[in-house]
Amino acid sequence: MVKKMKLNELEEKIISKNPVFIAGIGICPSLALTSTIKEAFIIGLSVFTIYFLSSLAISLFKKFIPSRVRLICHLMIIACFTTVFEIFLGSNSILPPEKLNIYIPIIAFNCLILQKLNFYSTQSKIFSFLPDFIYTGSGFFILLLICAFIREFLSYYQILGIKILSSNQTILFFSHPCGAFLSAGIVLGIINFLILRKNKRQL
Repeated sequence: MVKKMKLNELEEKIISKNPVFIAGIGICPSLALTSTIKEAFIIGLSVFTIYFLSSLAISLFKKFIPSRVRLICHLMIIACFTTVFEIFLGSNSILPPEKLNIYIPIIAFNCLILQKLNFYSTQSKIFSFLPDFIYTGSGFFILLLICAFIREFLSYYQILGIKILSSNQTILFFSHPCGAFLSAGIVLGIINFLILRKNKRQL
């Protein structure tokens, strides 16, 4: 019984009460880079790390940041870490240049990260952001991987580069950014439907 309660609580924090799943906040630029599971893992890990490092930096230096320029300072901190990751991914040819140059810099203006940083910059404890970082970041990672799974399978009939079906009649629409938003809409719609049905059962 206790184990079930803990699992339900974990599910609520990662999915049911996660703004990523409820409203799709902050997923737009990342979805464009998730045509395969490999890409989704790389961009998810990048956003996850940038979110953590930015939160840690702001928690450490929040006393030195005037409230009047807080947002600008937050943007500069995120942009610094985003630039480091852009250089690293580019120098190692981990992502294609056409995707790297357009979408990676947009992470610096990710509304989810900015909203979280603005909230936790007012907290007294340095690591107060950690629980929310773990739950929100995990939900973000899960959504990207699910969308990438759908897109890679429907676009190429493969998973992790392994061909599943031999047919050449693939749905290439899902390999484009518009396919990313459609797959995200389907996933978010199903998850929110399940959340609403669960809440009705608990009434």
